[in-house]
Amino acid sequence: MISNGHSHHHKSTPPIHQNEIGIWGIGCTALNRVYEEAIKKIPQFKIGYLDTKHHDVATSSLSILEQDKLHLRINQTLQKNQISNFFNTADFLLVNGNHTEAKEMWLVLDGKKPYKENLANMAKTSIIFYNEEAKDTAMQLASKNSHVQLIAGYSEDLLLNAIESKINQAKPALKGIVLTGGNSTRMQQNKSLLIYHKLPQWLHLSQLLEQQGLDTYLSSTEKNAPLFEGKALIVDKISGFGPLSGIISCLLTLKDSALLVLACDLPLIDAITLQELIQARDQSKVATVFYNDESGFLEPLIAIYEPRALPTMLQLLALGYRCPRKMLMQCDILKINTKNTQALCNANFPEEREKIMKQLNKI
Repeated sequence: MISNGHSHHHKSTPPIHQNEIGIWGIGCTALNRVYEEAIKKIPQFKIGYLDTKHHDVATSSLSILEQDKLHLRINQTLQKNQISNFFNTADFLLVNGNHTEAKEMWLVLDGKKPYKENLANMAKTSIIFYNEEAKDTAMQLASKNSHVQLIAGYSEDLLLNAIESKINQAKPALKGIVLTGGNSTRMQQNKSLLIYHKLPQWLHLSQLLEQQGLDTYLSSTEKNAPLFEGKALIVDKISGFGPLSGIISCLLTLKDSALLVLACDLPLIDAITLQELIQARDQSKVATVFYNDESGFLEPLIAIYEPRALPTMLQLLALGYRCPRKMLMQCDILKINTKNTQALCNANFPEEREKIMKQLNKI
């Protein structure tokens, strides 16, 4: 059964989370149960839930936000950025699509609730789940919307399996970033152009990342950009914060990607160490970072930054943080160790470079 002219307490908003699905058509109580079952069935992921109460369509602004064990009931209109910040650490956001549009929508026709036409929702709907009672409605909708996939035999378990599959597929692609540095004042020459392995260091590191199957970009200040003309280049969008400018600029440019960041002053980094980092990656964290047992410090310039790092780092920047290491100390990160701590050594001064060159039997 289809009824026309649907304006059912609907709020159109831009995407809130990079991995979000809005489910509509199903009753709100049933959808809340789906969320409760999802967090039990898929405990390895953090799943958020966004809903809006609707006792009075004209006046209600009571929003329900749930993540992990935190449940907020907020009797005020929330801005998109406030909601996005709340769900920033979630791996996936389930949205009650009866009330709020999501980037992608799934329609559930369970025969218990009549279908009410909503053209905006249908334009974003990729899947229609239906049971036998709603088969005619599903077929009718599919005939008018060729982009929609039909899945028969709807059940709660079927929907939960689809959610789990969607989360598993949503792992952000990993890309490589070589931070080519700024003025190289301490080294007294451009560190990205130094040769340790028969190639300029920026090119050597780029090749190491590409050997891991990563699309790789060079991060550069505007001043140094002409040195890398014709290369895949991301010029700093903000300046004055050292390597932090490069990391944030790359996260801004490659918004939906995770970034494996390497500083250009790492002459001993090797493929095995990069593989350790990639294999240990935890997408549910802000970053996956080496911890140097010898120095007792995190290594923020040999790290993987997830897309969720961007809003967190911008907030910390606004609070006065300027050091990537100190920023990461305030974040939910995965710290890992490597057996080859020598690979984490950097060369910032001429005497450090000379020592490493001897180690590499270059002098």
